[in-house]
Amino acid sequence: MISVLIPSRGRTEALGHSVRSLRRLAKDPSSVEILVAADPDDQDTITAARVLDAKLHIAPLRYGYPGLHHYYNFLASQANGEWLFVFNDDTRMRTPGCDEIIHESPPAILHPEIDYVPEHNSFPILPLEWVKLLGHLSPSEGVDLWIHDVGRITSTMRRIPVRIHHARTTDDLTAIERDARDINAELASFNSKEASLARFADAERLQAFLGGPPLDFNLLGVTHYELIEQAG
Repeated sequence: MISVLIPSRGRTEALGHSVRSLRRLAKDPSSVEILVAADPDDQDTITAARVLDAKLHIAPLRYGYPGLHHYYNFLASQANGEWLFVFNDDTRMRTPGCDEIIHESPPAILHPEIDYVPEHNSFPILPLEWVKLLGHLSPSEGVDLWIHDVGRITSTMRRIPVRIHHARTTDDLTAIERDARDINAELASFNSKEASLARFADAERLQAFLGGPPLDFNLLGVTHYELIEQAG
């Protein structure tokens, strides 16, 4: 089974399109488990998730964009799939048989194709076993950035021919909150000594589990977050 993790707020129509695209294009829709996290004050999303027959988690409070990792980490803890798929409520699957491609892949941090900043793994897919080992998908809001960097350091990233479209919704409160964030402060937090050491510790733990050679701390170098910012 593939467990697709989707935090959502105030975008019920987009959420429906996202979930239906995954089920419609899966060779075996029953092998795709949909998990949705909603805020306690967002009854529309709670109702939509139930109508979509998703596994619903109602957060104890609204974490907002700065607490995005709390939604993803909890959904990961409730997942039953061998693979965890970090997804968004404004994202669409474009590849028929996507589930088969994922199931046939060896253990890795899978990197689907997306239609912007293709160098970055915005929607990583990784083994549940690895997440259990680390104890989280990410300890910070940049969940995809954290996973991408761990994959880069350990050389466990593997591109797959699964294409995803990100609709990049900009006319809702979630997007406005995201775009109003101080990107420099967010970047400084991601690149802080504490975060860098924690990310490297995740990489070392995964490397040891896989039986690879010791890692060089210099592999941290310039994070992919900075590369994305330079690309605009």
